[in-house]
This record gives sequence, C-alpha cells and structure tokens, in this order.
Amino acid sequence: MTIPGIHRRDAKQFAKYILVGGGNTLVTLTVILLLKSVLGVNPWLSNAIGYVAGMINSFLWNKLWVFRSRSRRFHVEAFRFFAGFLICYAGQFAVTVAMTSVLGAREWLLPGGFTLSAYGVATIIGMGFYTVCNYIYNRVVTFKS
Repeated sequence: MTIPGIHRRDAKQFAKYILVGGGNTLVTLTVILLLKSVLGVNPWLSNAIGYVAGMINSFLWNKLWVFRSRSRRFHVEAFRFFAGFLICYAGQFAVTVAMTSVLGAREWLLPGGFTLSAYGVATIIGMGFYTVCNYIYNRVVTFKS
C-alpha cells in the first residue's frame, strides 16, 4: 500500500527514523538507570548524561543509517543536528503549551480506568509535531545531499 505523493523510499527512510528514535529512547533510559541506580550518580546528572548519550546515539544512527550521509564535515552536521533539536523542541513546546491552553483542564476516562488529561493529549500532539518537524529538518538541513 502506498500513500499518494509519498514515495516508498521516503516511507522507508521515515520508518528507519522512527526505529532510531525508539532505540534512542532505550539508550537514554538505560544510561540514566545504570548511572543512577547501579553507580549511585546524582539523578539530575544521570539524566543529563543519559540525554547526551541519546543525542550522540541518535546523531550517529541518523547520519550513517537513516540518511546515509557521506559528508566528511562531521562537526558541521553535528552542530546542525543539535540546532535542529533545539528548534524542533521549541516548536514542540509551543504546540504543547498552546494545545493545553485550548483544551483546558479536561480529562477523559479511558477503558481500563485510565484517565487521559488535556496535558497528556497536548503532549502526544506535541511529540508528533516534533517527530515530523525534526525528520524534515534533518533531511533538508542536517543531512542534505
């Protein structure tokens, strides 16, 4: 099945991007938990180191596997990648704040007795925005051919 206007190659690349994001989450969490729980490092320092490890992991997998960049200007791509993170994170934050403001303090009862807050919905929408925005940024700016 194909979506009109989206080439199979693009869909495959986006799927790889999503897989890297999932792996990146596992790397980040693993580093945080190892440092904090096993080595007894301060939780805030563990968190910061975990996110740095995740960002490095994400950059390398995106450069080498998702976008297959052959550029030898490693430092330029790394700077662009980090700048893209900041730009897209700011956009995600703005979307989440705006959606929370629009939805107010609503809550929805889900099957199984779970409650989904307006903030939860706004966060999910913001994360979707970040994912698409960051993919496009990295494809067009960081790892442009």
